[in-house]
Amino acid sequence: MVNENCLKNTIPKKNGAATTLGYALQFYPYAGKDSSYNKEIDLGGSVIMNLVSKLPKVPDSNYHIVMDNFFTSPRLLRLLKENGIADTGTLRANRTENAPLVAIDEMKNGSRGKSDVVNDNKYNVNLVRWKDNKVVTVASTLYGK
Repeated sequence: MVNENCLKNTIPKKNGAATTLGYALQFYPYAGKDSSYNKEIDLGGSVIMNLVSKLPKVPDSNYHIVMDNFFTSPRLLRLLKENGIADTGTLRANRTENAPLVAIDEMKNGSRGKSDVVNDNKYNVNLVRWKDNKVVTVASTLYGK
């Protein structure tokens, strides 16, 4: 997209790390099948850990990663939290690790705005599920309890 003030290219489906202003810090292009990823956090989590490893090591940093549901998993959130990095992201229904959230089918039949919250006090991972137009599940180590 070009306007009179700047030149900007937005590619939302590419793996990368950017500042709040949108400047790219690091990117990780998909180059075909990769079997060297960490099986415990899946391919998406491995991409995030690869990008995080390139961040400058700053004491008391306030890094906050925002991810979509391809990348987010409770295991990844715990791993990032152990490394001092906060994160928030939408979560696929099959990645809740059996958290005691209201079932999606029950949530679908409820009224718009219905919600449920679960907090893992050990790792401070918060899971929130609510019904908007669709049922959405979000996980965060920054927001919540």
